[in-house]
Amino acid sequence: MAEIVAVADKVIVEIKPKDNISDGGIIMPDTAQSILPQNSGEVISVGPLCEKIEKGDVCLFHERGGMDLILDKVVLKVLKFDEVYAVIKPDATDELEEVLEESDAGE
Repeated sequence: MAEIVAVADKVIVEIKPKDNISDGGIIMPDTAQSILPQNSGEVISVGPLCEKIEKGDVCLFHERGGMDLILDKVVLKVLKFDEVYAVIKPDATDELEEVLEESDAGE
C-alpha cells in the first residue's frame, strides 16, 4: 500500500470488513449489521497534534464521521481527533504471546 501520513489533528484508520456471521454461526443480513452507528478500525497513521492515540490502536467512531478514502483497494477513513469516541489499546499479553510463538517457531 502507498504510504499515507496523517497531518495536524487527523487520524487515519483502516476499516476492517464487517463479518456477517455471528459468534454463534448465524448469518446476519446487512440490515441487522447496520443497527449501531459506530464503526471501528485499526489506526495506521496519527497526526502530531493527536494525544493518546498510537499506530496499531483500534478506535471507535461514528460511521458517518470523517472522510472515506480508498487507497490501493484498502478502505480508509480520515478522522479529526475529536471524531474518535474511544481507543482500544492492544493488550501487552497478546504481544508477548506473539513474540513467544515466533521464538518457538524459530527453534
